[in-house]
Amino acid sequence: MPRIVVVYGPRGCGKTYNAEKIRSALGCGRVIDDVCPDGRRARFRDRHGVYRTYFRERDLVLTSLNRAEVEKFLRRFDGVTATLMTFEDAMSDDAMSVWQR
Repeated sequence: MPRIVVVYGPRGCGKTYNAEKIRSALGCGRVIDDVCPDGRRARFRDRHGVYRTYFRERDLVLTSLNRAEVEKFLRRFDGVTATLMTFEDAMSDDAMSVWQR
């Protein structure tokens, strides 16, 4: 059962620009940018533009979906435990404790 972190915020707020900093601060393995539900199937596009339908332990997922849309999106993935954070929270000094929750 993979544990992931989802950072959400409006387009242009700096999620992608600061992705490496957030990944490093949170101790995440890979960054998955541009999460986009597609009709009946939920899928996401990784940094190389390849669509994926699975998560790995300690993935950092960036999205411009709002919290309610993220929660709905994640229900499609059985067994995934997600910590949801706003972009502002992810950039805070307290963000590093995410895996200790």
